[in-house]
Amino acid sequence: MSPPFKLLAANQKIDNVIPQKTGPALTTAVTLTILACLFPLALAWQNSTNRQGITSDPDFYLLILNALLSVLGIFTAIFPFLRKPASSPYNRWARGLSLLGVLAAVSTVPMYCYLPTMWSVLVAFLAQAIQSVVTLQLALAAE
Repeated sequence: MSPPFKLLAANQKIDNVIPQKTGPALTTAVTLTILACLFPLALAWQNSTNRQGITSDPDFYLLILNALLSVLGIFTAIFPFLRKPASSPYNRWARGLSLLGVLAAVSTVPMYCYLPTMWSVLVAFLAQAIQSVVTLQLALAAE
């Protein structure tokens, strides 16, 4: 039986001792977190009213804040990869999902005023979930 920790020789690289693939753990964490978020989203949907939002509502300004931060998060994650060719499938998925996430985040603001408010909350959740998946794709591309 081998010990749980190995001692390194003076000239041995650490790459051979510590597992470097973190994809399965990251994929599991992102998936389970997004799935866990569906429960409060379902409760919010069930308890929501069927009315349009108004611009004097504080939630409207919080939604703008959320949309801006979502766009910033997606842009910050994808920007370093935009200068490189999209050679890996992870990178291509990240680019496509980034565009979708930005569109979703920006669309929540007018949706709040013209549709029942829960629809903008649902799309805001989708923008956040897409941001998590974009970050996952970029982490997998870096492996």
